[in-house]
Amino acid sequence: MEDKEQGLEKHLNSFFENQPLNDEKIDQIWKKVELKTQKSPQKRSWGWKFAAMVIVAMLIVVLAVGPGKVWAQVRAWLIPNYRPISQLENYEVLPEKTQEVHEDLTLSLLSVQSLEDELRISILVQGISPYEPGELDEQSFIGEAYLLLKNGEQIKSLSGGYGIGAGMTEYVYDLSFPPLSEEAGSELSLVVTDLPYMAEPLKEAWVMPLTVEPVRSEDQVPQVTPGAESYGNPAFAAPISVSAKSKGIRNTSILVQFDMPEDYEAHPSLAQWWSLQDEDGNFYPMKADFSCSIDCPMHEITMITETGLPRGKTYTLTMPRFGMTKSDYGDFYEEDGITYVPAFLTIDFPESYQAGDFIKIDQWYDIPPISFHLLGVEILHIDDEGLVRFRLVMQSPESANAIVQINLCVNQFIYGGSCGGGGFSGEKRPQADELIYSEGSFARELLTGEIGFFIHQIDLYYFTDWVMNFDL
Repeated sequence: MEDKEQGLEKHLNSFFENQPLNDEKIDQIWKKVELKTQKSPQKRSWGWKFAAMVIVAMLIVVLAVGPGKVWAQVRAWLIPNYRPISQLENYEVLPEKTQEVHEDLTLSLLSVQSLEDELRISILVQGISPYEPGELDEQSFIGEAYLLLKNGEQIKSLSGGYGIGAGMTEYVYDLSFPPLSEEAGSELSLVVTDLPYMAEPLKEAWVMPLTVEPVRSEDQVPQVTPGAESYGNPAFAAPISVSAKSKGIRNTSILVQFDMPEDYEAHPSLAQWWSLQDEDGNFYPMKADFSCSIDCPMHEITMITETGLPRGKTYTLTMPRFGMTKSDYGDFYEEDGITYVPAFLTIDFPESYQAGDFIKIDQWYDIPPISFHLLGVEILHIDDEGLVRFRLVMQSPESANAIVQINLCVNQFIYGGSCGGGGFSGEKRPQADELIYSEGSFARELLTGEIGFFIHQIDLYYFTDWVMNFDL
């Protein structure tokens, strides 16, 4: 010990050679060293004890609250405004896991949305054998899923939507369930026992534990102010004329012309809701004429009756649904060997992100005669090869009057990239606070920095009270 002390004194003397240390100064220094060495172990001991106490406390919280809820809260802290919650959502449904592998099959939970009128769940199915049309029988196209409540009760899905083309090895399976209620409890499970496009049922059901909790109003996006004063009829479109022309004894064509925005096209898909009757109350079946494919008139719809209409009568055409579409591609151009379309807007993607992240945008855009609020981009899934599935999340004031679908696509045309929107059956009513989604997939290495998006298509579907009479 004395050798070490003498060595330290020599080092101190050399360090303070300009001011030689006397015995009194050396004693003061040693007292300070002894005091420090006594406190350091004590500090380290209390530091380890405090860290252990924090870890134990965190573990108790995780076990008590549930890993799903804790991770959701942590993610909410790290990612501000994660997953915009619509005013129409009544519960937040949090999964305890988001992916499961069954041999070569991978199932990934993309999203869960609990609305006042239904529960929507989207699952990404990957690893199926390349689909070839005609290989499977009709039964193979039917999936089966249900919700399992804690009391053992099962709630079967109302419907399932999916789409697949030749050679594809994956698809998104969209499920619809009855709306959740308080009776469902705070814990339930999604059980998938069979999937579409599979030759055989799953050997083992996919069980996804879910935690349910009421949505807090402060977590919801602000309410949207309606864009038009009246519900239903569009403020910028209306039928202006109807005429009929016999096509022999078997058919009659009925031409309806509309006054509507110049760059929109009347959508005949909802004409299936139209009805035709004569002055005596007789109804005549009819269907939309889709025979035109090139340079078709944009502001008119032609219907064909299944039987010829008797002459000398007055007819009433009722149109309870009306749809209109806008496609705005612009002129294609090429740059560095890549084909582009002029961008309508740009989104700045960060260099680093992961599935579950939400990239906040918070920008308004006008596409006359409507406008929309781009809330941000939700990263749904990133596969092993770096293909990113994402969806743009939007709202529009016009949703108070119409079902609004806005399909935005990356303006680079590269193999493997895709975009898509939803469909409309004519059943669902407009709701002002509805969230609008536009999904896409793109390679991760190309989805960083400022990325341009173009308007692929805008669809507006209205519930109308239009009635027109004509004579034949």
